[in-house]
Amino acid sequence: MPIYTFTCGGCGHKYTSSNPSGPPRCPNCGAIIGSTLTEEGKLMRHTGRVTTEKFKDEAHKGILNWLFNSRDSSSEAGGGDKKYSSFPLGFFILLIFIAFFVWGVVVAPGLESGFWQSKVGSPMKSVLQGTRQLFTFMGNQFSNINKILKGENVFSFETGGAEIKKKTGLSFGGGSVFGGGGDLAVFGGYTNEEFGVNGDIVVGKLDEGIPELREIKLSCSVDENIKGRIEMDDINRVEDGAVVFDIHNPKPFDEARIPFSCSFDPSKNTALASTLLRKINTKTIRLSLSYPIEISSRLEIFALPEERYKEYRGRYDLAFDELHGGIYSARSSKILSKSKYESDVDVALWFDNQPLGASRDGKDYTLRFAFKNKNTGNRFKIGRFSIELPDGIRFNDAGCEKFENGVFRGEYFASVNNALNNEVAGEYFGSCRIMVDERILGGSNADIVKGGDVDAAMMYEYTITAERDVVLKQPEEEQIVADSENPIS
Repeated sequence: MPIYTFTCGGCGHKYTSSNPSGPPRCPNCGAIIGSTLTEEGKLMRHTGRVTTEKFKDEAHKGILNWLFNSRDSSSEAGGGDKKYSSFPLGFFILLIFIAFFVWGVVVAPGLESGFWQSKVGSPMKSVLQGTRQLFTFMGNQFSNINKILKGENVFSFETGGAEIKKKTGLSFGGGSVFGGGGDLAVFGGYTNEEFGVNGDIVVGKLDEGIPELREIKLSCSVDENIKGRIEMDDINRVEDGAVVFDIHNPKPFDEARIPFSCSFDPSKNTALASTLLRKINTKTIRLSLSYPIEISSRLEIFALPEERYKEYRGRYDLAFDELHGGIYSARSSKILSKSKYESDVDVALWFDNQPLGASRDGKDYTLRFAFKNKNTGNRFKIGRFSIELPDGIRFNDAGCEKFENGVFRGEYFASVNNALNNEVAGEYFGSCRIMVDERILGGSNADIVKGGDVDAAMMYEYTITAERDVVLKQPEEEQIVADSENPIS
């Protein structure tokens, strides 16, 4: 029986064994020993260091050994030689064969024809959007935690809702995709026929002070840069593929609908036709509508004379419950602003606590404001933001550098746009120091007084989008010609 000599790579100890694989651990230091090949190609057991130093130029032997040989769990009777099996190689080759078969027979033809895009595209898009929203929410929470750890103030966006429960602004109504091949309902139409979308623009409730919305832009496209043709009434002009028009206030009605159609004709657009060469073609029609609008928000102000304020400082809710016969008991210390109508963008105003205290020289407070884009898939661009204060409240210029005479400075517009178009939050928070003096009481001797309101107005441009999928199939006659030009030999 042959005797084998081994060297431990951990401690350098030499030892012998009649087993060609050696023991699993070094008998001197207990180091775990790994398998490798000797220079003769036999399977031996050494520590990693010895293997690396001695056989670094023959690492390929270990790989080949793994692929072509599998150590049997038992030895042949009466001998020390091992039995080897070709199972790993055969199994590996079988997996490769199955993968190529599935790709060649199922996946590749489906991709080439466009079948998988038509069947899997929309569900996968929904899954990806849901996953992105989940990670967006998680990122937002971690961001807030990080701010708290740094000692920064973290606010949640809150408003008192809308005074009138009617939606303002514009939106897309229900749209229907049209195309040829009416009997081919599964696929929608053919690649040599006109296709597109019929839809409505929904005009929501507009403030009576807004006679019309001007310079509205509507466009549609596929593949980002292929523009469609928009047809609708009362178009002012066409600008970069978009139609420009105005909308009059639909008062006294709460809502109006303006129909439009967007169409694409492959027979007249070679760029489009060149993208419709598969047997089945999936296209996403993207609608884009940009419009300017102004929204408003109002914050109620309650104030106490200086002596009463000292008495109820830190117990603001009790002031509402107890003073003036409790007529304001429905209020709480956190009074939130209300918008006039519901909209895609909200403006919030609030003080940390109310009622405010009024003094002869003026008391200093922080007026907080915030903006929120409810759907960050839509684009926001601020045009103007202003705050109007009632008598008895004035701006503290030393602590209100973002405003000039109550108007938000244009140099801060970019930061607002970035924040409201950020998919993580879509929110912007700011503050302004103000002074409250006795004029807020309006000469009243009451223990608690409802003063004037703080009013805010924002003008902005909003761009909303919508998508509709259409699936187009090559006409049968064209497919027959294509097959005849490429016969199977």
